[in-house]
Amino acid sequence: MKLTGGWIVAGLAVANLISYASRNALAPVHDALVEKYALSNQFLGILDAAFIFAHALATPVMGWLGDRVHRTRLLVWAVALASLALALGAIAPSPWLLLATRVIGGMSTAAVVPVANSILGELAMSRGALDGRGKARMLATFSLGLLFGAVAAFGLGTTLPYPWHLVAIGGLGLVVTLLLTTLDVPAFRGDAQHAATRVGSSLTQLIGAMAEVGRNGALRRLVVSATLMAFGAGAYNKWLLQYLLHERGFSNDAARNLLAPRSRSGWWAS
Repeated sequence: MKLTGGWIVAGLAVANLISYASRNALAPVHDALVEKYALSNQFLGILDAAFIFAHALATPVMGWLGDRVHRTRLLVWAVALASLALALGAIAPSPWLLLATRVIGGMSTAAVVPVANSILGELAMSRGALDGRGKARMLATFSLGLLFGAVAAFGLGTTLPYPWHLVAIGGLGLVVTLLLTTLDVPAFRGDAQHAATRVGSSLTQLIGAMAEVGRNGALRRLVVSATLMAFGAGAYNKWLLQYLLHERGFSNDAARNLLAPRSRSGWWAS
């Protein structure tokens, strides 16, 4: 049985939840990571930065793929790969393999937002005309995944022992992939050129489109600021903590208390 209407929006929201839970999965267990791998704060920052920058670099490519391949299958593979990356991260024998799983997670979850936005736009258009209020409600529901994804990551990270919370999020993600396969996603309604174009024949179009975005000053600043804001939620905070501890003489508790409001604002902004 294929699910339609509100079920599609709910399925996309849960996929977004997995994406943000994956992004924040390591944040509540930094101390456990330090104990297991003897990590420095610098390497903790690298772990967070790797996810964010892999995600940022892969997002344009995933959005481009979303116009040219089966969108449901792309989402299924993206969420499944992110879930498997979490599971592999739970058993990674070295910090470098853990870093590799963060890169994979960042790249795979990059598909969720652009592909979901495309599908939600098609749902709004399927009513015969663009339904602005309807699309706003769908986007609001989809965005709940951002909030509850962060809540899930921190909730599981503080209640389950490391690394079982990674296994729990990954297991939930695999369940979500099964849900996504049941969604009756509307057919792509883009222009005929996009619908007929195949992946191998239009890489130059992707590069050209990215260059066009880069030439737009407002869009360029928006892309850079959004990436740096997300980066500041994790990686930058770990390096700033290192500075406060070793250069400014802060105690560990004092430095963490100082950075806690910054972390929370960055997590919600990202």
